[in-house]
Amino acid sequence: MKERGGLVIDDETLVRATARMMLENIGYEVLEAENGQKGVEIYRENICKIDLVLLDMLMPVMGGTQCFYQLKEINPQVRVIISSGFTRDADLTALKHAGLCDVVRKPYDLHEMSRAIGNSLNNY
Repeated sequence: MKERGGLVIDDETLVRATARMMLENIGYEVLEAENGQKGVEIYRENICKIDLVLLDMLMPVMGGTQCFYQLKEINPQVRVIISSGFTRDADLTALKHAGLCDVVRKPYDLHEMSRAIGNSLNNY
């Protein structure tokens, strides 16, 4: 049976570690990236191992929106969950139309994270 894989893209080390722990607790092997550019590189190199991407919106080098669209260019079926404490729903409208799976707010809640992941995997 194939291991489930996740990619956490966030510029904050503590946030990445928290997300990693939560995803590992629900059965994921997790890769991490500290910005969107690195996230795109890791996704491209590990596309067969990654079932979903947890993506922060506000990061240096490459932000979440640009990263989202580059991931979609690599794989139009990529499952992306936006992770943010600051993003307004209105800002997510275009991303939702382009295939954004879900949004989880920071600080993370394991129940909310599990719900978003379940919805993302089951509805795609």
